[in-house]
Amino acid sequence: IITDIPEDWDKNPVRFLVGKNFEEVVFDPKKKIFVEFYAPWCGHCKQLDPIWTKLGEKYQDSADIVVAKMESTANEIETVKVHSFPTLKFFLTGDQHKVVDYNGERTLEGFTNPPTLTFHLNYLWRSGEWAIQLLLIVITAERGLERSFKHIV
Repeated sequence: IITDIPEDWDKNPVRFLVGKNFEEVVFDPKKKIFVEFYAPWCGHCKQLDPIWTKLGEKYQDSADIVVAKMESTANEIETVKVHSFPTLKFFLTGDQHKVVDYNGERTLEGFTNPPTLTFHLNYLWRSGEWAIQLLLIVITAERGLERSFKHIV
């Protein structure tokens, strides 16, 4: 099921995505897009809604950050798999279509307090060639927790 693009999809602080405008919006190489994939019957999604709206209001005038949501039960997309609700994903700038799962605190403060980022390069022997592994370690200021995202460059 793919619903039509609403006329006002980009008029509110939180942009409303559907299958027909999803890839055009989230893979804009000049923007970072933070998307909530939700189900209308989901209790956790309903709890998140006022926080997500405040987050959208905070960034509505940003030139490069977009807060969006998509009803996953009415829209099927091939590029992203959603297994539970709400699922939060951050689509990074650039032409490589990088997507990061957000598993942090689901509060306005958790969404907006920037973590400290540290980068490490590792050289790996893979399939007869040297590959560079970029290891991104995110250290949150409040808890000192470390999260890692690995990307092969």
